[in-house]
Amino acid sequence: MFRKSLFVIVCLAIPCMAFADTIYMKNGKQIKDVEAIEEGDAVKYQKFGSEISIPKGNVDHIEKIELPKEVVVKEEDKNDDHIQAPSLEADPDLSTCPKVKIWGAKILRYRNYQSKIHAGLVLKKMQFKQDGKAETPEAVENDAKLKQVLEDWKLADSLQHDLDIKMGTMKCGK
Repeated sequence: MFRKSLFVIVCLAIPCMAFADTIYMKNGKQIKDVEAIEEGDAVKYQKFGSEISIPKGNVDHIEKIELPKEVVVKEEDKNDDHIQAPSLEADPDLSTCPKVKIWGAKILRYRNYQSKIHAGLVLKKMQFKQDGKAETPEAVENDAKLKQVLEDWKLADSLQHDLDIKMGTMKCGK
């Protein structure tokens, strides 16, 4: 019963997440996660079931982020073989809530992938012990991979924690 209710809630919430524009006002305020439409000398958006209009003179700029309205599952996404660790060579752009949420989704997907790899390596380790082959080169290599996965997992947990703090300070919600 709970799963069906959760599925219905998620399905109803998906259309709400289709827009990620941010309207930056000249007074410093921001209107986030809306679809901003410029019409004449006004900027219009929908919030709480009402259409709201703002004079363009009060708007500094609009940041538009295009999110896909329908999910298309690519062939490569049907398995996790192509997933790599999020690149940390340069600091990610975390200037807006949608960008923070997108980065969080990447980390979550990578953590889930690492969890799957971890489970497979633990099963192999148990099999090596059961077969009495715990000291073979193959078992030692498996242990090294397992150690690396655990290090990557700790890094991903740390990144997720940092993003949770960032979302809290930006008042993004989850």
